[in-house]
Amino acid sequence: MNVGEAITLTAPLYNLAFILIALFLFAKLFKTPIHDRRVYQKPWKLIFFAMILFFIEETIITIRMLFPATIDYLPLSLDGFFELVMLMVILYTILLQYEHNKK
Repeated sequence: MNVGEAITLTAPLYNLAFILIALFLFAKLFKTPIHDRRVYQKPWKLIFFAMILFFIEETIITIRMLFPATIDYLPLSLDGFFELVMLMVILYTILLQYEHNKK
């Protein structure tokens, strides 16, 4: 096994670990009480939604990699759909933050 194959096998598992840590941090962020009304949390909620989509995508990729016969009915183009939706959400988040900062 060369380095490329090793990275191909372990990268989705590391991504899942990263996502779980990030989702835990998002949960802590949303549970903290907001004392200042000027705090703008909508972009963070949208990024949280994008992270959930990333978690779903990485879970599908990991299951497809570890157990190839379990989800053969899901097309590979589904991964691209998830990434397209995540990109659109993040771009919309940037635009929301830009409009909020202009005020």
